[in-house]
Amino acid sequence: MDILILGGGYGTRLFGNYVSKTYYPKGLVEVGHKPCIEHALGAFSDGLISKIFLETNNEGKIFYEHWLETSKYKDKTELLVEPISTPQNCLKILETIDYISDNVRFEKPILVLSPDNFFTKNQDDMIKGYDGGVRIATYTVPTLNDARKYGVATINSGKITSCVEKPTQPQSQTIRTSCEIWDSVVFALLHKWNTKHDANKVGNFINYLITEKVDVRSYPVKGFWIDIGDPKSLEEARANHKRSR
Repeated sequence: MDILILGGGYGTRLFGNYVSKTYYPKGLVEVGHKPCIEHALGAFSDGLISKIFLETNNEGKIFYEHWLETSKYKDKTELLVEPISTPQNCLKILETIDYISDNVRFEKPILVLSPDNFFTKNQDDMIKGYDGGVRIATYTVPTLNDARKYGVATINSGKITSCVEKPTQPQSQTIRTSCEIWDSVVFALLHKWNTKHDANKVGNFINYLITEKVDVRSYPVKGFWIDIGDPKSLEEARANHKRSR
């Protein structure tokens, strides 16, 4: 399966405001002497990965080029530099995916993955069990308060029946991670959503797909997962990496 890596953000929650002299892509921050992006991709066996589309911005281009020079993923990866985002005006998540899909024209299912996903176990079954529609890697966080930071999913017999982005009163502790498989029907509906709604609310977009009768399924993450979005989550990922060795 092809993978789209969303590596074009500026990591302001992790690093603070953009400073050109110290800027570094969040996907290349190390956990256990290995960049985050390698932990995210490493959750899937090499044989299941056909091609990698690595999206970044003008500021991140040189850093990812340097990483690819020695990466085992070098021959599978196409670096996509989107010139629209700037440190002062960054595209929203769904706008970025829409921009990339307009240029690449995805014609088969693709795994959309943020490079700051940290997994402690292999997730091959997510790809092996995919049979169309949308499949989302879901994770149960410790408390309802934790769930407020994510897109919260309601699940019935493996099917996601609703998803709400960062609700003030979550109805579930099960959240969507930034790891999901989309087929072509999703990209056909994406531009329509972006013209009318907040392109940062991915959970709400998923709920829109459900109302459009797209089959949206849950894949429960194996092992520990965390989104490395801020200094606290980075330290937690590093601590869990040490424990899992």
